[in-house]
Amino acid sequence: MRIRLWKREDGEAPKAIALDAAKGPGPGRVFDVTAKGVGAAREVLALFLSPEPDRRLERERWLAWDESRELVREVTA
Repeated sequence: MRIRLWKREDGEAPKAIALDAAKGPGPGRVFDVTAKGVGAAREVLALFLSPEPDRRLERERWLAWDESRELVREVTA
């Protein structure tokens, strides 16, 4: 399922918005995330926005981080 999230600039949790929305209701960035629900989409987005983990020291986290690169697309319009 594709979920559109507005990543707010005020530090609050990303908010789900309509799939046809190109911008959020305030400052921030908009992303399309492939996930099973809003909670899972927020987790994937957080991983996507986090720094790249060390592949040798954090193998499982690195694999999840790498997979997030395929599940998230920034919406630019």
